[in-house]
Order: sequence, then C-alpha cells, then structure tokens
Amino acid sequence: MNTREDFIQNIENLLRTYTRGIPFFDKLDESIQNESFYQNILMPFILEHFPDLIENYTIVVSGGFGRWRVNSNDLLNKNSCIKLLLVNGGLRNRRAEVDNLDYLHDEIINHHFILLDDSFYSGNTRNSIQHEIERQGGFFDGTIIAYDGAKRKEEKVWGVYRYYDHHNLQGQKIKIVG
Repeated sequence: MNTREDFIQNIENLLRTYTRGIPFFDKLDESIQNESFYQNILMPFILEHFPDLIENYTIVVSGGFGRWRVNSNDLLNKNSCIKLLLVNGGLRNRRAEVDNLDYLHDEIINHHFILLDDSFYSGNTRNSIQHEIERQGGFFDGTIIAYDGAKRKEEKVWGVYRYYDHHNLQGQKIKIVG
C-alpha cells in the first residue's frame, strides 16, 4: 500500500469480505502493521496534523499495536528521533486501567502528547490515556488512527479512514459527491 487511496480501497474490500467483527480487524491489523503503511500513508497523515511532531510531541501507543510499533526498527527511518511512550493494552474493553505513570511525571509535566492507534470506536482507550497524561500535568492534543469507526465524529480525532464518511448508519455505502 503506497497511497491513502490504496488504503481506502483495501478497507472497502475488507468490509465487503468480512463485514466488520474480529475477522475484519485481524485483516485490518495485517494491512496496517507494516512499514510501507507507516512510511507512505500514516506518517504523512500525522505530519499533516502535527507538522512539529518531532520537536514538540511524544506519541503514545498501547497494547499489541503499540508493542508492534515499538519493536519495529523505528516509526520512520528518517524520523528516528520521534519520542514514543508505550502503555498497557486492554483499555478499549476496560479490562485494565492505564499504567500509572507517576514514575514518568517529570517527563510528562508540561509536555505534549498524541495517541496513535489502529482503530477508534468508543473512545475508552483515548479517554484512559488522556486522563493519565493530564493527571501527570501533560497536555493531550489529539488522536491519530488508521480506522475511525465511531458513529459520532469526535473532536481532535483524525482517521486515515472514517467509516461514516463512506457509509450511513445502517452500514450501506454512500455515494460521495465531490
């Protein structure tokens, strides 16, 4: 996948095949957990919204998606100085609370953070992380995701693909005029 249009077409193909659910997300994960997606699609998308990313932000990642990102060579070879903060997973389903970050208080206070995640629905992951960053005196400035499936457009959430920009509430494909 080399362009955002390629990614959108990939999502549309996955939705036709899997109609969401666990199989859909497994395939979505396969398609986004590769360096090509990050270098060609996601990193330029992040920089559209946060052009001063390297100088002024730390990216927060969580769970399996976050571990994959941290274990990759780097977020983008030419931007290897990007600061990452990995927190625990299980936040989406409230199976866990976000890590207590008291031990990082001095690195968080008065610093800016964005969440990078694979998908967004209820906002539980974002809300948990935002609460902890702000509890430590940091600033939570937004969320960047590959796939936004929230029915309501959330403020400061930017998705490479937003489901309800392409489908109505009944899940039917809508024609985009433009």
